[in-house]
Amino acid sequence: MNFFELLRLSIGTAECVADGNTDWEAMYEMAKKQSLIGVMLQGIAKLPKAQMPEKRLLLKWYAQSGVIKSKNETVNSVAVKVTRLFAEGGIESCILKGQGNNLMYADPYVRTPGDVDIWVNPAKLQFEDGCINLGEKRMKVGKKSYHHVDAESMDGISVEVHYRPCYMHNMIHNSRIQRWFAENAAEQYRHEVELPGDAGRVAVPTAAFNVVYQLCHISNHFFQEGIGLRQFLDYYYVLQHVDAGLDRVALRRQLKRFGLYKMARAVMYVEQEVFGLSKDRLIVEPSVKYGRFLVSEILLSGNFGQYDERLNGFYRESGVGHNVARLQRDLRLLWLFPSECLWEPVFRLYHYLWRKKNA
Repeated sequence: MNFFELLRLSIGTAECVADGNTDWEAMYEMAKKQSLIGVMLQGIAKLPKAQMPEKRLLLKWYAQSGVIKSKNETVNSVAVKVTRLFAEGGIESCILKGQGNNLMYADPYVRTPGDVDIWVNPAKLQFEDGCINLGEKRMKVGKKSYHHVDAESMDGISVEVHYRPCYMHNMIHNSRIQRWFAENAAEQYRHEVELPGDAGRVAVPTAAFNVVYQLCHISNHFFQEGIGLRQFLDYYYVLQHVDAGLDRVALRRQLKRFGLYKMARAVMYVEQEVFGLSKDRLIVEPSVKYGRFLVSEILLSGNFGQYDERLNGFYRESGVGHNVARLQRDLRLLWLFPSECLWEPVFRLYHYLWRKKNA
């Protein structure tokens, strides 16, 4: 059994494959690299006892899954707390990705959680003396960038306050998608759900919104640093939950206007070949050329590029090295995605000037 077979077994798109030659140590490391430890344990639980990992590794797998569940409970609590904090300050908000995505999984506690990303109404957001003004309360903030600001952590969980959900490097495409985000913001702020374990209620984006937004998020991280299978599994569940009556012709036209059409074709290949997404759930025609390249990058870089061995200490620890690595990445991806790669250095310069003025 290989990694993709176990992954499809874990999410229910494949049956158990009889195979006693699985390299479970390598399987565990890949699951860790792709932040899929909890998800993959669901597949292991479906295997005959004789095919399961040895007891030592299995106990390690269960222990890590327990840590993931516990952290999800903490992040759920923080998502509710920060939502209430902004509500008390009269600011509408919704939780992006993360805990909203959890609700689409068969078990909402198996997804490896990250920080809390909260998208707020920027028209009501006021910064004063390194804090966000919330009426009687204040929220300390740190580094400010074009689409979000780092806020003080809560219960050990990092919080990012977004005034823009995401962005494109191409300034024309970015202008269009920012307008679309703003036009659809009110509906997302009203779309409330109940988080597991009686944690409380928060607003999360609709599946229709996530089809565009999370594709933009995948694209953004792919061009900047790399991205792992966890984000593609999230997107798999978005596609499973979107209304079957979605106007795909209008969506394709929209994706072309936002500069996301090529990326969508690559992502559809990943969703179909890796996760077993059914043909009727595809939003565009998959591209073998784009898709295979995307898969190779996913396997090389891991979750958000954290395991990319092409990047040594100089590239990761030095500001100059980081910028050099970005330029090298632009050149490597240029032949497939020229628009984003050619605009990326321009956007980086714009972002530098933006921060000088606004940070």
